[in-house]
Amino acid sequence: MLKFNENKYLEIGNNTVKLKGRIDEIVSEVSGKGYKNIFLIGSGGSYAMFIPFEYFLSTKSTIPAYVMIAKELMVSGHNQLSSESVCIFTSTSGTTEETVAAAEYCKSKGATTICISGKADVPFVQHADYAILNTMDDFSASDADYLVLYMLTFSFMHHHGEFPNYEDFCKNLRNYQMHW
Repeated sequence: MLKFNENKYLEIGNNTVKLKGRIDEIVSEVSGKGYKNIFLIGSGGSYAMFIPFEYFLSTKSTIPAYVMIAKELMVSGHNQLSSESVCIFTSTSGTTEETVAAAEYCKSKGATTICISGKADVPFVQHADYAILNTMDDFSASDADYLVLYMLTFSFMHHHGEFPNYEDFCKNLRNYQMHW
């Protein structure tokens, strides 16, 4: 690959795995309050990224999950979106127009919003109920987001009593990352 910076890539991966504590803190608090479903909402690549996580929740969990295109959600609504919903968004820049607007839309419906971003100083993150910040570059963004989404999805399942091997999964992920 041209201009591939292996050290930077590994640093971002290792820093992403270190977000486990923040992720578990968020999931524990959200689970303690209670929720009835999870929405995975994105635009373009982030929407596509959510599809396997919705599939995993739908086939390996009893947590109802819905993957939505941000703009479509705002235009058509969803009869399962409520104040008991958890809405997860990802935008590396924190400025993807449709995703930012969808996060505001879901918040206006009373839903709990979890925003994953590479930048802290953007409204997308500042107005979220919970933010997961992961400094990354455009090259590593999708890989870093996938790691966050695996931990976030599995943590929700673990708190729901459905993924007893979550801690082992994260331990192995840490070991794998450290030895790249």
